[in-house]
Amino acid sequence: MESRESRVRSGCLDKASSRRQLTEDGVHRTSQRGRILQMLREARREQRGVELPEILEAGIAQFTARIFELRRGGFGIKNKLGRDEEGQIRSRYFLVRDPERDDNEHER
Repeated sequence: MESRESRVRSGCLDKASSRRQLTEDGVHRTSQRGRILQMLREARREQRGVELPEILEAGIAQFTARIFELRRGGFGIKNKLGRDEEGQIRSRYFLVRDPERDDNEHER
């Protein structure tokens, strides 16, 4: 029987994807897109937006590309710009449509 390491070396098994663990909602924990989606869902439950510094602190590279991918997948994500108390511009992202959850609620 071929070892896992030899399958990784031969390209039969992607080492990074084999380490990914699925969360209860089927999102890969280690994917940046999955992390953004988790953050958006949590913020939605709390009726708030996800601020850009939160996304950057999570170590998500090219966050605009990941948000674009989610939008292309049917997720409704709005971006709102506003000023904080110090006059600095703040960017917040809001999940307004979740096709994996919203559509299923109507079937219950």
